[in-house]
Amino acid sequence: MYLNTHSYFSLGYGTQSPEELVKNAARQGIRRLALTDINNTSGAFPFYKACRAAGIEPVLGIEFRCEGRLYYVGLAENEEGWRALCALATQHSSSGTLPRIAPALDHVYFIYRETVKAPEEFGRREFLGVKPSEVHRLLRTEWKHYKQRLIAFESVYFETEADFRLHRLLRCVDQNLIISRLENKDCAPAQAHWQSARALQQRWVTYPELLWRAEERRNTVDLNS
Repeated sequence: MYLNTHSYFSLGYGTQSPEELVKNAARQGIRRLALTDINNTSGAFPFYKACRAAGIEPVLGIEFRCEGRLYYVGLAENEEGWRALCALATQHSSSGTLPRIAPALDHVYFIYRETVKAPEEFGRREFLGVKPSEVHRLLRTEWKHYKQRLIAFESVYFETEADFRLHRLLRCVDQNLIISRLENKDCAPAQAHWQSARALQQRWVTYPELLWRAEERRNTVDLNS
């Protein structure tokens, strides 16, 4: 499952509407999908409706960034978890501050992209999100004893690789830069587009258990209630 997808409500990053996001996921055979817009929940309801109509299980989340830096992704397990994530996002928006270590929230899973604490300090609902190229290096460290805390972290910011230029132009507008001065660190990677379920399995053929772990993240939020 994709645990990190963005609609155009990830302002200055995403290129697809929530409905387009779901349509493209269905085309790729994706049956469970997480929306994790950056510091934003505006796309949650249209995403939820589109998923239900397409027969896709929706997972609601938020990617938390502070001053442009990705701190962690929160995924709600149920309505209580979604309320807790929304409260954290509101607090961040109103105060401009965000704890570097995610708070302990019931019914919420958190995924980090940086080793901001020792692996033994990761809680039951906390994971380190990794790409296939990163796993081998991590398993040569103390993380080899905490493999259960590693999870496949696949991202989508745009529909196809051809849309990478549009994403870069959005980043230029956001950064107030001409495109020749835009640095790689300010953009999503060119590979952050849709891939089929089969392509994902091939990417993770060496470490399939990390992809299976991503598939286990379930969500029972009902926005119609």
